[in-house]
Amino acid sequence: MALFGLVTSSTGILGMLSEDHRRVESLFEEFKNAENAASRLRIARQAIAELKIHAQIEEELFYPAVRARSSDEKAADMVGEAVEEHHVVKLLISELEGKSGVDDVFKHKFTVLSELVVHHAQEEEKEMFPAAESGDLNLERLGERAAERKRELQKAMTTGIRTPRTGRRRRTRTAARGARGNRVRAQGSGRGRKPAAARKK
Repeated sequence: MALFGLVTSSTGILGMLSEDHRRVESLFEEFKNAENAASRLRIARQAIAELKIHAQIEEELFYPAVRARSSDEKAADMVGEAVEEHHVVKLLISELEGKSGVDDVFKHKFTVLSELVVHHAQEEEKEMFPAAESGDLNLERLGERAAERKRELQKAMTTGIRTPRTGRRRRTRTAARGARGNRVRAQGSGRGRKPAAARKK
């Protein structure tokens, strides 16, 4: 199974987010029906990766657009509640990522996570999506931007290097080896050593 689903903007931002919802819901079902701990762990990791990218795209692009451009007077409250639900999801994800294996506690936490996400997705599609359609948002253009951002985040997650907009770039192994090599050469040439007088003290 591929780590991420196909990135597409052909149906606009709402279609893209709906596809994300269906994908993680499918993973939740797979987790529930998995036959062993190794399968459950693999499925959980994939679902978590999908959720982290999905939430970031919504918070960076979709929610600000809905808050600013929707004609629905309740749009700001919808966005505020959705952000708080994301916060709870992130807390559960952090706890799951801190566990090394799938025990009963892991299964219970993941089940709570799945129930929260399904409820969140249902509310979003029932209330926030119509609010987005009621305003003057360019949903197709927003979908293009979201698809581009999703590819960036997927690449960053698979390579272990953060994208410029989300934080500092992580040093690659090659760069780290190069830095260690420079220190070794500096020590070999005498640089960085204490003076002889200081060493005798």
